[in-house]
Amino acid sequence: MLKISKLSTHVSKKLQSLFKTHCFAIYLAGVSSRNFSDDGHGIFLNDNNGLSESETEWERLLKPFDLKELRKSLNQISPYQLCKLLELPLDVPTSMEIFEWAGAQKGYCHSFDVYYVLIDKLGAAGEFKVIDRLLVQMKEEGIVFKETLFLMIMKYYGRASLPGQATRLLLDMRGIYSCDPTFRSYNVVLDILVAGNCPKVAPNVFYDMLSKGVSPTAYTFGVVMKALCMVGEVDSACSLLRDMTKHGCVPNSVVYQTLIHALSKNNRVNEALKLLDEMFLMGCTPDVQTFNDVIHGLCKLNRIHEAAKLVDRMLHRGFAPDNITYGVLMHGLCRIGKVDEARALLNKVPAPNVVLFNTLINGVGKVHNALEFLRDMIHQGLKPDIVTYNTLINGLCKMRHLQEAWNLFDRLQLEGICPDAITYNTLICWQCKEDMLDNAYLILHKGVENGFIPNNVTWYLLVSNFVKESAKESQTLSSDLF
Repeated sequence: MLKISKLSTHVSKKLQSLFKTHCFAIYLAGVSSRNFSDDGHGIFLNDNNGLSESETEWERLLKPFDLKELRKSLNQISPYQLCKLLELPLDVPTSMEIFEWAGAQKGYCHSFDVYYVLIDKLGAAGEFKVIDRLLVQMKEEGIVFKETLFLMIMKYYGRASLPGQATRLLLDMRGIYSCDPTFRSYNVVLDILVAGNCPKVAPNVFYDMLSKGVSPTAYTFGVVMKALCMVGEVDSACSLLRDMTKHGCVPNSVVYQTLIHALSKNNRVNEALKLLDEMFLMGCTPDVQTFNDVIHGLCKLNRIHEAAKLVDRMLHRGFAPDNITYGVLMHGLCRIGKVDEARALLNKVPAPNVVLFNTLINGVGKVHNALEFLRDMIHQGLKPDIVTYNTLINGLCKMRHLQEAWNLFDRLQLEGICPDAITYNTLICWQCKEDMLDNAYLILHKGVENGFIPNNVTWYLLVSNFVKESAKESQTLSSDLF
């Protein structure tokens, strides 16, 4: 139905310019005591008291919009007027009824703009079957199709997570609707396929584009490379980089960033470093994330000092490393036992956060050093989170300092931090390892009271240790009997 509460003044102005009594009269059922008049300045409704129409009156008048009376109009409505009417906040059934009524007028023909406005409304409502029917109707009426219409429909397919339908429409544009798609249509469909998790189809669409003689853009290459990388075809993506110049395209930052990310992720860091150098030579500017991808790839291969040099290179070129940059490098340093270097790196960070301290606390081998980092963290005004406490509790438990771990557990609750499944499972695990099943059940009971829902790990720990304990008791009982 017409949403009257949302109508604003501009609706009244549109109606006043649209419905002049000389060309188009609307009579409303149930308001026979009122009539329209035109004084040359607009339409007014005269009631029994002779008062002029106000905005509120217009909203009340539109509510019982009577299509039967609309049909009785002696004068035709033009395509331009119909477009303005369809742009009003009418629902789909009402819009379709007005559209069909107008089309039934003698000597009237719908224009491309009428179909565009109506299909726009149908796409927003997800009425794709009706859109298909209207496209057929447009073809039968001999209306010349424009690419803008198909671009709009494709985007609605994308929003509705229908990449297959968008691809079908692209293929039908030339064959059925005699409308040649340009690179714009292909780019939209490629975007929809990647966003809709259909990257395998994207290369086929790209090669269809080339076979039809449509010239791709740098954006096209970037999307296809991303699709190829998503399905693990990194070599094919890299080969496209060399093909770009054949089509008159120059690689941009997005293209290089896509390939560098994929190469670093697949432990092909040397190739990623070469592309990074090439990127600078081509005048393309990488972002911090690009550097982070390579640094992370180097750290995964334990090439920590090369990663540190890359950070220095970043600074030299005027790039500001972010907390992810420092975090990845600190994690790599801790993994090879360079905790002091990680600590020195943390001191260089302009605004360290909790995550960086957690990285250092998790990487340090000795609990007393970790507790020292915790004090530094609090001294800098940072509040430890559940990850901080879980790391420290696990470290204390590994050193068999179960009472200290329990004290830390009580402390985090006093600070208003809610323990999670990792907290409870860690405490239960180490109580079981020390054959303190009663304490483990006590922790479980306390956790359930506080809203903890035991998971598969919890039950496995308890059941497996209960079975072991039962086996020990059975063996002892057998020894006593025999």
